[in-house]
Amino acid sequence: MPNVHMFAGYLTLTVGFLAGVYLLTQPSPPRWAKMATGLFDLTALLGLFAYFSLGAGDRPSLIHPFLAVLAASGVHWAVTRRGRVAGLGFILAVLLIFLSRPV
Repeated sequence: MPNVHMFAGYLTLTVGFLAGVYLLTQPSPPRWAKMATGLFDLTALLGLFAYFSLGAGDRPSLIHPFLAVLAASGVHWAVTRRGRVAGLGFILAVLLIFLSRPV
């Protein structure tokens, strides 16, 4: 399960970054951007399953899961705003998740 979460996480980060760069050029977020927020939710859910599939001694700290849920919430908030806020929301969420990942 942790490998599935890692694959989905890197896929989400790639799609999120590319979507964020594209959304910086758009005046309002298109419908597919609102659906792309589901990738962040799916990855967070897989991360929750991966976290509890590990033994008690093998679990990393809770910093990454907390920041991942915060980033997913921020993306959901950003796509409801007008202007280029959606692009910034996607890029900031990607950076927050990428920099807080366990190594």
